[in-house]
Amino acid sequence: VIDAEKDALQQKAIAMGVTISMQVYISHTQCALSNLVYQDAVKSLRVQKKIESQVQLATSLGRNGRQPLVRETVSSVLAETRAALAYAELQNAYGTYQTTLGRDAVNLRDAKELSATEIAGRFRSVAQESSVSWEPQKVVSLQ
Repeated sequence: VIDAEKDALQQKAIAMGVTISMQVYISHTQCALSNLVYQDAVKSLRVQKKIESQVQLATSLGRNGRQPLVRETVSSVLAETRAALAYAELQNAYGTYQTTLGRDAVNLRDAKELSATEIAGRFRSVAQESSVSWEPQKVVSLQ
């Protein structure tokens, strides 16, 4: 009976280890995928901004009416939104990955006593320990 319990505990420990390894693998994969989506969104935004500036130039020269300019401006706003959402998803995936590794930048009990600046500083220090820069790329400014 003791051997059976010992085997059951060993199997349980193995199953727990496999589960944790799988969670880390999945969260790492999600983080990598979110990073690719974010990079694509930023590239798309840059292209859209170039198109918008060309249409704006053509409109100022009288080659186009206002409708193409309005359409490209709206497309630029949508591209900015996609990039912002992709960045938020990247941050979420990175946080999930750090959590699955057991790295918590802020303990929930401490969070009540910390300012937003202190919390942001702790998150940056965790990112620096991981040798990853999580500052968003300067995308655009709405005018």
